Amino acid sequence: MLGVPRTPTRTILLALASLTIVFSAVMPASAADAYGPEEAPLRELPDLVLRPWLKSQTQAGNFRRPSGTPAFDGYANAGISYGMIQESVRTGDLKYFKSAMRSFRWMTRSQVPTDSIFYRMFSASAYNLTRANFATRPEFQRIRSAWSNQLRRFPYQRGILGTRYHYNKNLVEALEVIELYNSGLRGNAPKAVLRDRGEALRRALRLLNVWIPRRVTEYTQSLGAEQGWPFATTGASMSDPPANPPAYNALTAGLYARAYSRLPERFRTARMHDTSEVMIRGVIARTAPDGDIAFDGRSQEQAWALSSAAYGAWSAAKFETGPMRETFLAFARRVVKRLETAHVTSASSFGFVLTPAAGCCDRSDTPPGQDLYYDVAKYSGLTALTLGWAIAERPDDWQSGSDRLPTDSPSDYVSGAGRGRFYQHRGADIYCSLRQQSQYLDARSDMGLSVLKVKNSDGSWSDAVPPRPYTGGHHRPADPAAPCLVYLKGCAYLELHGGQRSGTGYQFSAIWRTPRNTVVRRGSALATPTANGLTLSWSSQAGDDFRVVTFLPTPTCSPSGAAAPGVSIVLSGQTRCRIAKTVFAGGSRVDLRRVEQAAPARNGSVEVTYAAAGK
Repeated sequence: MLGVPRTPTRTILLALASLTIVFSAVMPASAADAYGPEEAPLRELPDLVLRPWLKSQTQAGNFRRPSGTPAFDGYANAGISYGMIQESVRTGDLKYFKSAMRSFRWMTRSQVPTDSIFYRMFSASAYNLTRANFATRPEFQRIRSAWSNQLRRFPYQRGILGTRYHYNKNLVEALEVIELYNSGLRGNAPKAVLRDRGEALRRALRLLNVWIPRRVTEYTQSLGAEQGWPFATTGASMSDPPANPPAYNALTAGLYARAYSRLPERFRTARMHDTSEVMIRGVIARTAPDGDIAFDGRSQEQAWALSSAAYGAWSAAKFETGPMRETFLAFARRVVKRLETAHVTSASSFGFVLTPAAGCCDRSDTPPGQDLYYDVAKYSGLTALTLGWAIAERPDDWQSGSDRLPTDSPSDYVSGAGRGRFYQHRGADIYCSLRQQSQYLDARSDMGLSVLKVKNSDGSWSDAVPPRPYTGGHHRPADPAAPCLVYLKGCAYLELHGGQRSGTGYQFSAIWRTPRNTVVRRGSALATPTANGLTLSWSSQAGDDFRVVTFLPTPTCSPSGAAAPGVSIVLSGQTRCRIAKTVFAGGSRVDLRRVEQAAPARNGSVEVTYAAAGK
């Protein structure tokens, strides 16, 4: 068990004075000049995210989306404004602060919906940060009363702080409660959080010290040489059960680290500290060697997953020494590098895109391939504020130590829990991740190969098989990507359970199940890494007919398989290969076509091989 730091430094004590100052002790104005040449890109990232919104603010105070449509909700405006306040504190440039105050003036004096739990957390956090750094500024004084009165009335959110952990919004409300407690305000509205500050904090502490650690314990797995780690440790991939999508693993780890850090010191426990580190190690274990975190599931490839993960890692690094600390620092550098390479682009007039694919559609509020709940203003704010948390938390020696991640070493292992279990392989020049079960939401959450990455001669990585696209299902199967056993007039889809090393690969129990939960067949399956990819095989019976789906850019069919630039997919005994006319988009690409290969059973098994060209 890892120990909790004994005594904070004098700097931290000063930062926590009166329980109102945001934990990410901010840099004074002059500190902006302290960045070295290597740090300049990191310094510029928040400005790249925020600058378009500074220019798009309406006269009323809210922000316009790229299309020019004003954002009328609190979530979007408060997130952007909170990020702006952090930027002004960090750089000493008041233009962002003044813009944020105009925004909060609008949010506190107009009929803005305040039922979003994210809005309430952002607002309470921003209030504490502003009070700690700009208390005497007239822009704050003019709205302070209205702002504080709104905070006093915030109610609990539909029992989120109850008797168990459900999803990431539990943590958002816990952090909101902590920030409201730290504000020193008191409320008297009938259902207000601040009506009983002590009870509110006790609810948050039950979640942080009991319910989440229990859930994390259920998901915890050993990590060591088999998983590429240079030392034995543990990790837990936890976000929103049962699917635990990777983007939300990162967000949850960041939120939990933030909640722990913002608690008054006397309420922090060793259990919370250990839980926070186990969660961020779980994120690291699921991260590709190019720093890609969210290539599978909901909110695929969103920038805020990277900034949340960097914050969680730098928070954990404060309390570690030796190889563990070096791993945290190397991980944070890797994901920041991905922010710079995958999300900073000249393809957008804004200079920054929330997903690598979003550069396709400059000034679009909703680029193709996004979830139904996607909002460019909301997620820009979430990215900006988590970047602010991360940069403020980065240690002085963040550039030091080893540059190796666990997935830089050859490894084979199963990670995750529930329906969010994956088989991962790192070879000499390839990395692949195979999702074991489907969530039946859309192709991104289906069983099958999530991604196949190839190491280039210059050390960079590219996607031979890109992350699967959003196919529009959300609450129903739509263009499923899992291998299909033709059953009646539909499909029974492959699920992999368990996972044990068998020779050079991993052996799994196989279940073929319909979306209506009818089990059609039980058998076995084997994932076998090759020098340039992966072979997945499964048991079959005479008369079986199977279909395999892959989403590829500019695909072609041949009698033996399918291909796209840099990759081939060979299905044993293939009898048919079809390319759909519909073009699909996801977080990484907007030019994917659905390729369906079909084959009957032969010799009691069927296999599909994904092979990167030239490897």
